[in-house]
Amino acid sequence: MIEAAYTKALNKHLPLNVRCWKINDAFEGGVPDCFYRDKTGSVPALWSEHKLIKALPKRESTLIVPNLSALQLMWLMEAKEANERVCVVIGCEELRTHEGVKSVILFDPKQWQQGVSKNYFIENALNYKKIVVKMGF
Repeated sequence: MIEAAYTKALNKHLPLNVRCWKINDAFEGGVPDCFYRDKTGSVPALWSEHKLIKALPKRESTLIVPNLSALQLMWLMEAKEANERVCVVIGCEELRTHEGVKSVILFDPKQWQQGVSKNYFIENALNYKKIVVKMGF
């Protein structure tokens, strides 16, 4: 699976009242992968960057750090500083089930930069439907 297919699979689980803009901007680097808006206005909009890893690290002590470019991190941090909702979602192909690729959702900028432990990932990995709920939708 490639990252674009992962994002598409995740977005299929959005409720009908949520509009998703899958961003592919050839002119401005670093723009997050998706922008989500609840059409009813009951949930604030959300910027989301999606990353896909093949497998978890072998060692428990190895951190899983999202592979964000400097521009991606800049966009995410600027959005966060502007009080916009922002997250990074990391899926792991190794944890694929009949419910899709298990993923974690990170709202904390420290986790985007420093990563999370293998244990944290396993304990917090969710299916697509539950990730969408964690997004607030």
